Parts: sequence; C-alpha cells; structure tokens
Amino acid sequence: EMTFYRSGDSAVSPSFQTVEIRDEVSEELPSTGTKHIERKASGKIVVFNEYGAESIKLRATTRFQTPNGKIFRTPVAITIPGTRVENGKTVPGSIEVEVLADEPGASYNVGLVDLTIPGLQGDPSYTKVYGRAKTPLEGGYSGEVPVVSEADKNKAEGELAGQLERKLTERL
Repeated sequence: EMTFYRSGDSAVSPSFQTVEIRDEVSEELPSTGTKHIERKASGKIVVFNEYGAESIKLRATTRFQTPNGKIFRTPVAITIPGTRVENGKTVPGSIEVEVLADEPGASYNVGLVDLTIPGLQGDPSYTKVYGRAKTPLEGGYSGEVPVVSEADKNKAEGELAGQLERKLTERL
C-alpha cells in the first residue's frame, strides 16, 4: 500500500505536485472542397400601431410582407402598444422584433423596407399596423461555399496535436 501527499501537506515521501500548462497551435488551411449551405435572411423591424389606443397582440410566426412579396416571420409573439398622446399629438405605439425570412436565398436580402401584415388584409387596421425595417433584412444565401476538406482537416489536427504535445513537453 502506498500513500502520496501533495508537496507541503506532509513530510512523508513520496509527494507530488499538480502542474497545469496551456498553449495553443494553429494553422491556416486552404479551401479545397465545397459545401452547399442555405441561410435565411434576417433583421430587426419596428412594428407600429397607429390604429388605436388598445394594444394589438400578434402570435409567433406572424407574417410580414415586403413590397416585392417576400415573407418574413416573427419567431415570438408580440404585443404592440396602442397609440398615446404626447404634447397634443398622437404617437403610434411600437415594438422592435427580429424577423426571419420564410425561405433561404439571396432574393430575401431586401435591405430597409416597409412591411405589411397580410393577415390583416381586409381589416381597417391593415394600413395602420405595419413594420419598418430597423436594420437591413439580409444574410440570405443558397449555394456552394468553399470549405476545408475533411481529409485535410483530419491531417492538420493530427499534425497540430503532435506540435502541441512537443511544445508542452518542452515547457514542462
């Protein structure tokens, strides 16, 4: 039976000391392969309520439509405050929300636009409750992108692990 003690815990030998060393190694690799990706455009919009003093609730996935017919949806339910009077003027209620394109692709990169809510069409509130992009609606993409091949990545990981082990051993 053997008992080990940390250095300084006891005068009894053998003793040990815990040592931690850290480092990193890296390498840039050329893109030798391709991968198909699809990304949906997104951005922030401000939803306005000019319809009346009562708040309006919109469920998660409410559709917002751009002038060119592209649909964006809210991932969460929102409540748009009603209008209020400030200094004798009626001010619309508003709330900021993130929206996500219905489909991936660059055709959904529409920039700063006004949006309607198709679900309100035919209702008097249709022109009084709307969205306006606060940030460009962008980031949509569908196509091939260059990537590092799996074989090149695996080879580099093995080489880097060896370099790191040698480097840490030298420091130790």
